[in-house]
Amino acid sequence: MRESVDELYTEAYRCLEEHEPKRALRIGKQLKRLRHSSAFEIMARAYVGLDKPRAAIRVLERGVKKVPDVWVLWDQLGCYYSDAGRFDEAVSALERARTLAGQDHAQATLNLAIALNRTSQHEDALRALDAINASEDSISARAAAERAVALNGVGRFDQAERVAAAAIEAYTRSNDAGGLDSGVGEEHLPGSDVLAGLHANRGEAVWRGRRDRIAALADAWKAIELDRSDELAASLVREIERVVSCKASYFRIVIEGVWHEPLDPGDSPPGFYSTFDVVADTPDEALGFIRLFEPVEVRASLRVAQYKRIEARPDEPKGVYHAPRAYQFFKLEDD
Repeated sequence: MRESVDELYTEAYRCLEEHEPKRALRIGKQLKRLRHSSAFEIMARAYVGLDKPRAAIRVLERGVKKVPDVWVLWDQLGCYYSDAGRFDEAVSALERARTLAGQDHAQATLNLAIALNRTSQHEDALRALDAINASEDSISARAAAERAVALNGVGRFDQAERVAAAAIEAYTRSNDAGGLDSGVGEEHLPGSDVLAGLHANRGEAVWRGRRDRIAALADAWKAIELDRSDELAASLVREIERVVSCKASYFRIVIEGVWHEPLDPGDSPPGFYSTFDVVADTPDEALGFIRLFEPVEVRASLRVAQYKRIEARPDEPKGVYHAPRAYQFFKLEDD
C-alpha cells in the first residue's frame, strides 16, 4: 500500500508540473479513497490549476478537520486564504502550521510574513522574518523580497534598497557561477517572479527614498521583463511617467500574437492570446502600452483581438493595470 501511495503522489505532482490538473485531480481522488492525507494537498493544487480557488479552499478546510496535525495542509490553506484576501484566516492558519510537528519553519514563517505584508502589518512581518535563519538558501531571496516589502511599508527606504540590492547581487553571482556546475543547486536560485519582486521593491525604494526617476524606472522595467504580471512594477511605471487624459477609459484588451520560438522541438511557433487591463484613450493606444510588457521578439506580431470598454478613467494615469502571468497558446494554421 505504501508503495502505491508514493507512486500516486509522485505521478500527481508530475501532472501538476506538466499542467495536467484534471489528471492530478483524479489521482487526488484515488489517494482520498486510500485514506491518505496527501489527497487534500493534491486535490487543492489541482483545483487551483483549474482556476477554482474556492474549491481548493473547501478541500483544505475539510482536510484540516480530518487530519488537523498535518502542517502542510494548514500552510497551504493559509496561503490560499491570503490569495483570496481572507487575511485574518490566513494568519491564523499559518500560525497554526508553525506549531505542528515536522513543519518547515522557514517556509511556514515566510508564508506568514507574506500574509502580514498583504495586510500592511509590516512591523509584524519584519519580526517574523527575523526568525528565519539567513543560511536557508532555498528561501533567502524570497525572504529578502518580503523584507524589502516590509521596509518600504514602514518608510525605511534606504534599508529596503540595500536588502533588495544585496539579494539581486547574490542571485547574479550564483547564476554567473554556473548553477549546478558550481555546486549551487537550481532549487536554491529564486524564480523569475521572485527576482522581479526584488527589482520592483528596489525600484520603489529608490523612487520613494531618493526620487531617482531613471534608476527606479530601470528596476521597474527589469521586473516587468522578468514577470510581466508584477503589479508593483506596473504601478511604478504609471506613477513615475504619469500621463492622464480626459478621454481615457479602462479597457479589457485581448491581444493575439505569434510566439518567437517553438514550444516543442520540431514544431512551429504557436500563436497566443493574453488579456490585459489598460487605461488609455483608445484600444490602439492600449496596445502600445501592452507591447512594452511583451518580449521584443513578439511585439511586431501583436494585434487587438477584442476589447471591452469598462468605464471612463479621466483622472488615473494611463498604462497597464493588470497583465497575466501565463499565456494561452494555440496552434497556428499552415496558411
